[in-house]
Amino acid sequence: MPQVAESAKPTKRDVAFLDVQVMAGRATPAGRLAQSSFFAWPYDLSVERRQRVVVYVERRGDLLVFEHRDHPEARTQVPAGGVVPDEDVRAAAAREVAEETGVILLAEPMLLGTHDHLDGLGQPATSHFFRVDAPPGLPDQWEHVVSGRGEDADLVFLCRFDTDPALWPVQAVFRV
Repeated sequence: MPQVAESAKPTKRDVAFLDVQVMAGRATPAGRLAQSSFFAWPYDLSVERRQRVVVYVERRGDLLVFEHRDHPEARTQVPAGGVVPDEDVRAAAAREVAEETGVILLAEPMLLGTHDHLDGLGQPATSHFFRVDAPPGLPDQWEHVVSGRGEDADLVFLCRFDTDPALWPVQAVFRV
């Protein structure tokens, strides 16, 4: 078996560069082009990859979204957030929906896929994308005070169902 000289082996930095080039390059799991300005590289692969969930709660083709009442610059979003240590990703998906919208899911979220990317701080993250039917009886729109202990706690979110929302690129990866 041929030996590769130590100096010719790719470093973590090289691998990160190539990985981000592919992501910014030219395709995402949904087959859409990624926004190259979203990705900052190179990044440090020795940093633990953060686990996140993104949840598409759907009702008759409409998507549950929200805006921050007091921070419109945050734009339209879907329920999403970090997975706490030792938490199952499906449980994290249901928790994030409840914390950010007040909606208690009746159905189990279905995993659509995962997407490796850089978070808002430029650190590696893996987002697990889920889809679930909205429970019956929800209004078309409502206001919700975020629960939980995260950085969003006590913020007011304006929730609604939307046919074609303009989402952040990292939240739209599996939206068809």
